[in-house]
Amino acid sequence: MVPDWPGDTIIQAMAERAGSLFVWASTACRFIDAHYHQKRLDILLRGDVNAKPELALDALYKTALEATGVLDDEELCSDFLAIIGIILVAREPISHTTIDALFPLDSPSLYTIQKLGCVLRWSETDPTEPVRLLHPSFADFLMKRPRCNLEALHIDAAVHHKNIAIGCIHHLDGVLKKNISDLILSTTPVEVAHFPAVTVYASIRWVDHVCSITAPDNLPDLLEQFLFRHFLHWLEVMSLLKKPRLTITLMNRLLNWLQVRLLHPLDGSCTSIIFDDRYTYRVKVD
Repeated sequence: MVPDWPGDTIIQAMAERAGSLFVWASTACRFIDAHYHQKRLDILLRGDVNAKPELALDALYKTALEATGVLDDEELCSDFLAIIGIILVAREPISHTTIDALFPLDSPSLYTIQKLGCVLRWSETDPTEPVRLLHPSFADFLMKRPRCNLEALHIDAAVHHKNIAIGCIHHLDGVLKKNISDLILSTTPVEVAHFPAVTVYASIRWVDHVCSITAPDNLPDLLEQFLFRHFLHWLEVMSLLKKPRLTITLMNRLLNWLQVRLLHPLDGSCTSIIFDDRYTYRVKVD
């Protein structure tokens, strides 16, 4: 490669396209550096200079996603939506190994994540390192229809909250059990337990994701089965994680959500949920 590539004229043209947005310049550099440098530079230079910074950034994101081939491969597009959706709605950054545990796909999530180096950051050597957005504007681009005119790539937050909620419940259903840490009676205080990152995330965040769902569909049945089997086991884990106050808050949130959202038809008639003083519920057939 020529030492002064791409030259002052090209750099000036790129600066004009970046306008005042450092994130445009940063994303463009990562996009060009990822693969076929000259080809990708030529792609960016084909676009016109846009006087509106947000539109210029949206055009860059669209160009970057088109270059990954995500729009040309149905399976890759499906994986992209699932993985990016989880990354965007997760209550805290999570690793690609946690994504795989909560929402297993035919291919590891890292396969798709590696194609998105211009908008995501992750560790090549540490699988526990969270995957992070390089800039929140990418989330806005995908989640706001006026900005992303690629309907196939639109991220519906409600859909992905439901996906990750179900993933959390299924994971906990598979790992929770009585005395999960094999504790014995002792006067010595118990140290904070060490659980896999996916178990910690699922334990702390499943209620948040459930309460973000506006159309629960069959989720109440799954939720009921989970709570009957593992409610006390979940309380044990939250206690070992030293989260008693948070547990109370989460239970209140879940009860409020149930009160608003849950319909539990027993014989096809309408029902309502009644809460008693012990924070249990029973179903009343109207």
